[in-house]
Amino acid sequence: MRYDICIIGSGPAGLTAGIYGARAGKKTLILAGNAPFGQLTTTSWVENYPGFVEPVEGPQLMQNMSKQAESVGAEIVMEEVIKLELGSGHFVIQTASNVYTAKTCIVATGSQTKWLGIPSETKYRGHGVSSCATCDGSFYKAKDVVVIGGGNSAVEEAIYLSNICNKVTLVHRRDQLRADEILQERLRKKTNIEVLWDSEVHEIFGSDEVDNREVTGVLVYNKKRDDFSRVDCSGVFVAIGHTPQTKLVEDLLELKNGYTKARLITKISGLFVAGDVSDSVYRQAITASADGCKAALEAVRFMESGAESAVEQKPAEYPKKFGQDGNRGGFGERKPFERSFNRGGSSERSGDRPFKSRDNAGGGFSRGFGGGGDRFKGRTGGGESRGFRAPREGGTFQSREGFTPREGFTPREGGFQPRESGGFRPREGGFTPREGGFKPREGGFRDGPRKQFGGGFQKKSRF
Repeated sequence: MRYDICIIGSGPAGLTAGIYGARAGKKTLILAGNAPFGQLTTTSWVENYPGFVEPVEGPQLMQNMSKQAESVGAEIVMEEVIKLELGSGHFVIQTASNVYTAKTCIVATGSQTKWLGIPSETKYRGHGVSSCATCDGSFYKAKDVVVIGGGNSAVEEAIYLSNICNKVTLVHRRDQLRADEILQERLRKKTNIEVLWDSEVHEIFGSDEVDNREVTGVLVYNKKRDDFSRVDCSGVFVAIGHTPQTKLVEDLLELKNGYTKARLITKISGLFVAGDVSDSVYRQAITASADGCKAALEAVRFMESGAESAVEQKPAEYPKKFGQDGNRGGFGERKPFERSFNRGGSSERSGDRPFKSRDNAGGGFSRGFGGGGDRFKGRTGGGESRGFRAPREGGTFQSREGFTPREGFTPREGGFQPRESGGFRPREGGFTPREGGFKPREGGFRDGPRKQFGGGFQKKSRF
């Protein structure tokens, strides 16, 4: 079964990618996995997703997304992908029961929250137990909450909640936080945050009513004192980390802290990533959806470009721009006899004119010959001349000892006349193109047209 776009994952990123891919007229497959529709299915209420005046239940939101994807033509299959391979001009996606091929592939497998692993945590998940303060914090306005963890995520969650809740208790199993010092400093300034050191949450208490299940407190064990205590609260936020689901691409893409290092476009042609699988910072439904949209649009553009799929691309090699390697005024590869007039000294690179330079910061005439000294000063200061000396009387140039002009070079009769502020001014009447016209440099110029000189010479033509 061959598709234009195969999307692995069915959270907000995957379903949004499916909507955009199908609406673009592409045959689109969404492989939802054994636990479809992402982490929002475990969230009781969502009130920060645009378009809903009243909070919407997480499972309902994901059901709406999936129905929308199917209504525009995307095909959703409840199969778990076990292998992703590069074929000959296509991708091979293998599940436990089928093998699919696609011209492009979008990996939107997301990430999984690391949970405590205690039974009561599972019981109250979505009913007082959360992993996202940004998503659920507003439900606990003016209430007491507990945050579990000691890294950047936990401290950021605690600080965020301190602006909404009455009191925040941060429970950490060690005697010092692992968060960045700047975050710890912000935490210490909060008067409504209390830190319980060397402590672990062993149990979560709450009501057992099926229709009105809610958290009422936690049981905390202090390892140093070897005792238990109860902390009353209305919500528990677990912030001990996330596990990005990148096993499928660990042999194909470079990873950083478990997440794909690439954002959106990868080094493999036709392979894209979207959502929390590459996002270690925001991890929001709306940002995941935005990634899915962008990935689908890029996949469509890729197919329309006619490029070959499933090929590892080398980094693009672009011609060097002026001074790109740090030598202001340099021009790429150096000819044997050429020099670049940078900061009053010579460089091992230059362009194809021995006297060509740009914005030299130490010596030489601006956009002219490397000059300087006491006789003529360049735009940004004097310096020792490199290449031609300053014009001598009569307008011709005296070559520095050892300098050989390139073959065919003949100074213009009358020479250039230095202007008072340094640099050179075109002689009266402007430039006269040499026979055969100007020859543009290979690849053209890349930093826009230069100011016009005299009779209309522009930087788009090289002399």
